[in-house]
Order: sequence, then C-alpha cells, then structure tokens
Amino acid sequence: MSLDTSIGIVVGRLTDAPRRLKGVEGCRFDVASNVRGSTTYIPVVCWDELSSQVLEYCDKGTQVSVQGTLETRKYAGDDGVTRKETRIIATWVGFGYTPRREETPQNTEETVSKTTLPGEVTAAVALIQEYAQKHA
Repeated sequence: MSLDTSIGIVVGRLTDAPRRLKGVEGCRFDVASNVRGSTTYIPVVCWDELSSQVLEYCDKGTQVSVQGTLETRKYAGDDGVTRKETRIIATWVGFGYTPRREETPQNTEETVSKTTLPGEVTAAVALIQEYAQKHA
C-alpha cells in the first residue's frame, strides 16, 4: 500500500460562478491565481456538502483558498483529440464575501458592513488576507 499523495493548495478568485455538475452532487469552478505578475487558472471540483456550500456562498470574483488532492485525467475533446487536465479535488474551501450581482455599487459597502458571516468564513477571509499581505 502506497502512501504517496499530491496535495494542491491555491488562493485566488473565481473566474466565473461555480457550475453544478449534471447528475451528481458536485460543482466545478476555476480559480485565477496571480503570482509575480503571471496569472494561472486552476480547475477545482467539489463534491457533496462542500459543493452545496460553494454554490451557495461563492460567485464570480469571490476570493477563495482551496486545499485538496491533485488529479490528472485524460478525456477526448469534442474534436476527438485526447487531452489531459490536472485539477484539484477540493477537501476544504475557505471563501470571502462577494456582493451579489443584484446589489448596486451604491449599497454594496453598506450591505457588506451589515452582513454577519459564518465563523468559518470569517476565519478563511483572515487567512487569505494574511497570505496576500505576505506575498504582495
């Protein structure tokens, strides 16, 4: 039995709203992470309860911290060409607050200041901000 594993950690912003996977309880999203002026896009998949939380609390532009295992898969594209994709299968996602699209710029700041976030979210935001300050 092998204990080898690949751990993936990424901090960045969602490039679009998370997409629900068809026929299963899961979702998929991409995280844009900017390191030293170069942007990398990392695909992420969440399953079960974690996917429900991501679908409820995250939207395009939400800052997230994702931890999980790396998975590389092969698939045939629409053109029949075999492709490879490396993605993170998330085991933990910490996310910050992003105003909903229906909120106007005039009331966004007021809405954010009056919003009470779950404890896990507040802790995750603090970790993300600390990481961003160290690596700015």
